[in-house]
Amino acid sequence: MAIRRLVIGTFLAVGLSAGCWAGSGPDQLAKLIVSATQSTDNASFISENFSKDVASKLSGSGGSEAPDAVDFDIFTYSQDPDYEQIGKTIKSEVKQADDANAVIHVTFTQYGDEGVIDYHVKKSGERWLIDDVVYPNDSLSLRSALGLK
Repeated sequence: MAIRRLVIGTFLAVGLSAGCWAGSGPDQLAKLIVSATQSTDNASFISENFSKDVASKLSGSGGSEAPDAVDFDIFTYSQDPDYEQIGKTIKSEVKQADDANAVIHVTFTQYGDEGVIDYHVKKSGERWLIDDVVYPNDSLSLRSALGLK
């Protein structure tokens, strides 16, 4: 009986682990972006999920110009996000270009307007990282606002 439990437990552990590994791609990152969009505290999300150069500029360690470069919430492209409305309407869609590049298209509504944000993600080793955030309604990218190429 103990051996049977051990075998069943092993199969369950392997099955659950495989599910976690399968979800570590752009789809999992899209879920994390949706959560980050609805939160005011994103420092750890940025340091863990953005490419190093972008995260460095956003944290202020990229030079003296970083704090003045972006004067809006990068997840909502607004000054004062309406988190309650965003939480009710937010949706994400992953458009994977190839094995190393994808775009996570996020839409939501706040203050009666539709917000549209595209997260350009790249695979770095085994992880997917946000390399740029594009605000299509204004033809602006986070990299350009931070003075990065």
